[in-house]
Amino acid sequence: MSDAKNTTSGRRLSFPGKQKVQIELFELPPLQEGEVLIKTSLSLMSTGTENIVFNQLFEPGTHWDNWVKYPFFPGYCAVGTVLESRGKALKAGDRVTARSFHQSHWVGPESGCSKIPDSVPFENTHFFKPADCAQAYETVNRERARTMGVVFDWREEA
Repeated sequence: MSDAKNTTSGRRLSFPGKQKVQIELFELPPLQEGEVLIKTSLSLMSTGTENIVFNQLFEPGTHWDNWVKYPFFPGYCAVGTVLESRGKALKAGDRVTARSFHQSHWVGPESGCSKIPDSVPFENTHFFKPADCAQAYETVNRERARTMGVVFDWREEA
């Protein structure tokens, strides 16, 4: 496991503009009370929301136009391992889901995480947010439910 004390930066995906994508280095914020530092293993890109943002498929003056500002840092669905915790429920080594961006490391509220049982592989857990919507997708349009996301693997290469 990485030494959490030496983890001060990470890599993240960003959309600097319409139909532009890059991976950039960034500095992690200091860990505050009630927060955790997570090393991301996998993150899931939505083929809906994040496709709309990447391709700027929205009109001026809409909710989307008010929300999306470039550079835009996509992501809301990741799994990884806690490197350090200043929370009450999670500890270093715990495997968790997190409402995180597409990035190698994340500092955020412990309350935004859920512990993953050791018996469940990461590959079976990164769809946790889209799973909330799966029945709605299936009900509205069975074809749309077939492609729910693209997986980014943030694990180190062997």
